[in-house]
Amino acid sequence: MMNTSINDKILNKYYFVQQDKGVIYNISNSQDSDYCGISPGYDDKGIKDDGTLKEIFPYIELTYSTFKTVTDSDGNTTLEVDTTGNKKYLWLQNFIYEGDSYDGSKFSCTNNLHKDGCSTFIQRYVKSLENQIRDRIKAGYTASSLRNLYPNYLYEEEYETRIDGKRVKVTAVSDFDTLNILSDDEIGDLYKRLAKEEAEIAANNILNKNNQQVDTLNLTVKPI
Repeated sequence: MMNTSINDKILNKYYFVQQDKGVIYNISNSQDSDYCGISPGYDDKGIKDDGTLKEIFPYIELTYSTFKTVTDSDGNTTLEVDTTGNKKYLWLQNFIYEGDSYDGSKFSCTNNLHKDGCSTFIQRYVKSLENQIRDRIKAGYTASSLRNLYPNYLYEEEYETRIDGKRVKVTAVSDFDTLNILSDDEIGDLYKRLAKEEAEIAANNILNKNNQQVDTLNLTVKPI
């Protein structure tokens, strides 16, 4: 089973690549006896810096501000912005699969690999989340309960959280248009699409007894 988690640190994985085509034919947590594996995130000094890693691996970038506590002459304390424009990288390393490519400097996503319909690594990440979310909707989860289970960057570009133990305000999220699957509009559409799919299945279970199936099914919704 493929690992579908996102990482805040690059893992020391080894990629085995066809010399002529650059296609990855194996991914392993260990080197082989011939030392054919490539670990692009590490060198003899250890893990590479984020600026280098972002040129190699796919990622989500969070831009954020940190705060400091300021005490006035009366002993009252307030939080003020300390630094802005900090960057946090969430690595999509686990969404690099056998069949993708590495040209010696950067990983590239193979379009529609394994018939997944994805052309980018971030689309793969989102697709894996959507599959989880669909199962949870079927199990009875509400939109608010789903949001409690997933990161804020799936539904808002600005929010407060903790990064590396510090209280911060995230001010920008890269690729937000792709990530925002739990925003009001997107989650509403997902509920409707899933409801329509389930309605078609139920209808076909009845119609096929008469050698028929659904041709078109229109679904409209209203608040309750």
